[in-house]
Amino acid sequence: MERAIVGWIVRARGLKGEIVVKPTTREPQRLKRLLNMTVEVGEDNSVNMYVENIRLASGNVLIKFSGIDSRTSAEQFQGQAIMVPGDDLPKLNPDEYYIHDVEGLTVKDPCGNVMGRILKVLEYPANDVFVMSRDEEEVWIPATKDIVKRVDLSEKTIVMELPEGLPVYKSEKR
Repeated sequence: MERAIVGWIVRARGLKGEIVVKPTTREPQRLKRLLNMTVEVGEDNSVNMYVENIRLASGNVLIKFSGIDSRTSAEQFQGQAIMVPGDDLPKLNPDEYYIHDVEGLTVKDPCGNVMGRILKVLEYPANDVFVMSRDEEEVWIPATKDIVKRVDLSEKTIVMELPEGLPVYKSEKR
């Protein structure tokens, strides 16, 4: 089953094993309903954790996992990803998508011509930016409703209409 990253453990907080998590969502309150999470431990290992308590503070999520009862126990998870099964992710509105769902989609123009592929999504306050690979370059495209016409996860495509004169920022692939 596919798992999705919902946050990154920043540090331990306090003496009783609570951790500070930087969420990967703009609406971290959605995470409050999750009872079980998986924490990455090393490259190929993970541990299933039961959530004792979860609360929001200053844009972060504070989580207390069952069995993690000291600062020392919590510190071992610093820098690790917190994941949940894709089926456990909170449901989104019809015009919303998780970043992990958009990354890797084939980009087409309204006529069906392939323009490139979404490499990653950068989050900015005004709007997200899609980084698309095209002709050995990375092209940054604002993810706005004026440009993104349709996302079809079943077809793994995203249809974009770039307006004439749109300044598209390019960076060389590294």
